[in-house]
Amino acid sequence: MSRLPHMADILSSPQEIKSNIRAFVRHIKGMAPLVKKVAMTLTASIVDIPLYSDELRGSLVRQIFQLADDREYNVYYQPMSMDLQPTGIREMIVSDKNGDDISELAMQLARRNASTLQFLGITFSRLKDISPLIKDSAGRPVQYPCLHKLRFANSPDLRISHYASFPGAVPFPVLRSLNITSEYFFGDETPFRGNAQTLERLDLDLNARAVSVLKAHRIFTPISHPRLGCVKLGQRGELTQTSFATDVEFLRFVLSVGATAPVREVYSMLGLRGLHSLVPVFGDHASIQVLGLPYSPLQLWDVLALIKALPLLSDLQTFFPSLGSLPAGVSEKQLPTYVRETYSPIGEHFRRWRIGTSGSSDMEVVAKCALLVALACPNLDYAAVPEMDRELLMAHMKEIITKDGFRQCAPRLRRLLFGGWRNTFTSVQKAKAIRAMARATAAQAE
Repeated sequence: MSRLPHMADILSSPQEIKSNIRAFVRHIKGMAPLVKKVAMTLTASIVDIPLYSDELRGSLVRQIFQLADDREYNVYYQPMSMDLQPTGIREMIVSDKNGDDISELAMQLARRNASTLQFLGITFSRLKDISPLIKDSAGRPVQYPCLHKLRFANSPDLRISHYASFPGAVPFPVLRSLNITSEYFFGDETPFRGNAQTLERLDLDLNARAVSVLKAHRIFTPISHPRLGCVKLGQRGELTQTSFATDVEFLRFVLSVGATAPVREVYSMLGLRGLHSLVPVFGDHASIQVLGLPYSPLQLWDVLALIKALPLLSDLQTFFPSLGSLPAGVSEKQLPTYVRETYSPIGEHFRRWRIGTSGSSDMEVVAKCALLVALACPNLDYAAVPEMDRELLMAHMKEIITKDGFRQCAPRLRRLLFGGWRNTFTSVQKAKAIRAMARATAAQAE
């Protein structure tokens, strides 16, 4: 380590450090001024390792638990005495995926670092109550003055008990981003009741019971969350048991939160029905820049109508598109001319379309839809499909632009960049090769 003067991050496994933990600690201690992050995966088999010894006190201990923004590392905390628990942690992710019940330890560790925590992610499948997070052992309220991002994942039975006994307490006064899978976000006892003015991003994973609670408490009103700019909805189970006739009606209800604030990003994991109503729903939110509908199969005309209705839209994610019913008197080979004359140009800011497919998707139809949208949207420069379908998509496009009517799409194909769903913008060489092939194919067709 002494030969690496610019070392910034250290990632280590128990197997690598168990044999010589003291030498490992000594080397890290000597590098404390340089090291920004140390990530370790701890398991029950190495709880005897004195990782939290006095040798790791001070600024280095605080750095050990500062996880990267992309959170690619998870740290699993094992039982430790209070005097060895680190303080000054700013970002913490805890999980029980190893099967150990560490919720009590995690809550205790979070409270101990309440004054410095900025991000807290908790993934406990058996977590029932977060009261220990916001109340100390004596029952007094705990405040997290710096926490701006909070995530509870895989905790469907999460509850908050007896919090109404602290009517003036706001445990998360600067919370900006909340991700939660429980309807108890909405109750009278919720610890989030004081965050209407601070929340900027809200991720909800809802079931029918949660929606009923949401409606009963009328949380989303036109003046309820003036700063909210991103709404993401997930679905657990069917929503048909609610009083909403369609998923679209439910989505319209939730989006009403943005009546006084410009909602910039909307993601819906719902398989939306009543798709003819989509444009009126989203058209009321002209500020939307990113729209994710990964489980909603749209017709070509729905896609074009959405792009036209949302002047600031730059990024759209949809499921397998179809041509739908053709306009009266228009044949398929006349579609490019019809789209160009009826829609083009639209989507001044529209740059990126991510298309989801399945094993039954007709990639020739997907290719036609992509070319037609590109024809209507002159600024579209990136289309992504699942990695396994990318070569097939290009093969279909190569053939399509040689046919009557679709030859006029060739110039657009020369400028389009096609990426894979899982590695968007990362496979540079492959992307360059595909673009070169598209240019050559388009040149032959012209």
